[in-house]
Amino acid sequence: MEEISELKLYELYYLITAYMLHDDMNLPYSIDFVHQSVSNAYTKETGLANETNQDKVSNWLANKCRYQLLDELMLHMYHDLTVKDDESMIDNTDLFFVNNLYAMDKVMESYYDEVAPIIYNTESQKLSESNKKETISIVKDILSEIDDNNEWLNMYEDMLSINHIIYINELSDVEKDKLVARIGVKSIKEIENSCLSIDNDTYIFLNYTNTIADIPTTIHEVIHYIIKETNFGSRELPILREFPSIFFELYALNYLKRLGYDETEIRTINQARLTNSFSMYHDVKDMMYYLKMLIEKGRITEKQDLKTTNREINRIKKIFNKQEINALLADNPNEFDAKTKCYERADSVINNIIINPDILFNYYPYIIGSYLADMAIKRTTTSRTTLSLMKYISEKISKLDGYDIFSVLETQIPNLIPTDYTNTDKLNKSKVRSK
Repeated sequence: MEEISELKLYELYYLITAYMLHDDMNLPYSIDFVHQSVSNAYTKETGLANETNQDKVSNWLANKCRYQLLDELMLHMYHDLTVKDDESMIDNTDLFFVNNLYAMDKVMESYYDEVAPIIYNTESQKLSESNKKETISIVKDILSEIDDNNEWLNMYEDMLSINHIIYINELSDVEKDKLVARIGVKSIKEIENSCLSIDNDTYIFLNYTNTIADIPTTIHEVIHYIIKETNFGSRELPILREFPSIFFELYALNYLKRLGYDETEIRTINQARLTNSFSMYHDVKDMMYYLKMLIEKGRITEKQDLKTTNREINRIKKIFNKQEINALLADNPNEFDAKTKCYERADSVINNIIINPDILFNYYPYIIGSYLADMAIKRTTTSRTTLSLMKYISEKISKLDGYDIFSVLETQIPNLIPTDYTNTDKLNKSKVRSK
């Protein structure tokens, strides 16, 4: 066991929070050791020994270390976003993402504000049935329409013939347990409707509902498979990896509409996708706020957070009259209290990162992918030009960066910064320090 003195206060705050969120976390210190360390630090700082009120000690630690821990966690996230690979080259899309954090965040906020009414005002509809044979047939028709040369159709037929599409709902419990053990996941749920590389082979794992929703789901995962195979050996792009799959998923929905399926059913399926991306956006929105602060200011501090939040509160207050403000305060006395808002936001981000350190990597591809796919699908119903362009993007995505894709899709985002590969150290003129 390491000496207590080796642990910094913010590290103790991390451990206390981690144990609170995860009883089974594999941490290098016991919970008793951590509590004793915190108690000793509290006594040293305040001169008060044997404090039995743990909430009092915990609040002291949080107020002492909240922003230092947040700053360290976001610093690690920033460096993960701009990490260099084995060839000492910053990934094109990562660099584009960091350079354009400001421009894209405003556009994402506007897009998901527009999405909200669609989610909340769409009534769910029972979906038409589609058995496995019917689904496979329609998927083949869609792939044939996408590609005049039938390259993607041939790849799909190969997947089926060599059993690289696994239908989870057809597996026995024993087969599911063996699959879980082979892949190294905790449960079969983790791989439902996914595309994974195992032992240098690519597999699709589908859990069919036997409804028409299986058609866009299959298309989504088939595109992942095709991208993995056509970009074999290239680094998988973290930010843009969901964009082509979501686009062709939407294309499949348009295809079903042209086949005569009820538009209410189509909207129900699309609502599920939008709800998923919308939820992810709101889960990382505050994270993006702090990431921008880190890049712009060099550190995340309580002083800067309060300054920014007070500015926003004053802006909001101008929107409401005195009666409306009093009504808001009656519902929530802390509605316009900057410190409360800052602490709640900071604690929420800290908790989310501790629970899921890869949350931004896992969520942002869906957030940006849904936006790009919606922009692209509005340009097409069966437009051969757009389909050819999307097929090209899918097959060459490891060689394109975000600026290329935004440009060819003619997506209007003001002030986009092209990636300067000759000067990768000037990431947005960042003031961020090294880890």
